[in-house]
Amino acid sequence: MSIEAEVFQDAYDFTGGGRFGPKKNVHTKEDADHSLPYLLAVGLLDGDVQPAQLEPSRISKSDVQNLLQTVTVRPNEGFTARYPAEVPSRVTVRLRSGQVFTHEVSDYPGASNQPFTWKEIEAKFDRLAASHASGKSCQTINNAVHSLEDIQINDLMKALSQLNS
Repeated sequence: MSIEAEVFQDAYDFTGGGRFGPKKNVHTKEDADHSLPYLLAVGLLDGDVQPAQLEPSRISKSDVQNLLQTVTVRPNEGFTARYPAEVPSRVTVRLRSGQVFTHEVSDYPGASNQPFTWKEIEAKFDRLAASHASGKSCQTINNAVHSLEDIQINDLMKALSQLNS
């Protein structure tokens, strides 16, 4: 199996092995979250990329370490020309059976040209905070953040201080 990714130049430079160096020597969270080869490999294997995929125990597993070595990332001039109005990319996965799957996007949920809705922001926060806060604490924080223009920063800080209580 192999994975090929085409991205705009800045993405290649920062996460794909361009100007800031190779991205296949991944051993820490900091390595992993700045490595497109790692993120593509773990995403394909696990079906998602969340904090669990950035844990040292996941990063060190041989399945992801072996697969990330098969990832090729290259800049695409056409994608670079469309950036930053768009954040295009194309991923091609080639299976040993010969099957090929390709998917191209021009943006992603949360990108500046496709911002999250408030409901999507809440859902992401709730998913990420679930192991750190009660449902009631999450809702209190959501309410405070949603009304930042109308509350004092002390109100937000009070809500945040309730985490894990």
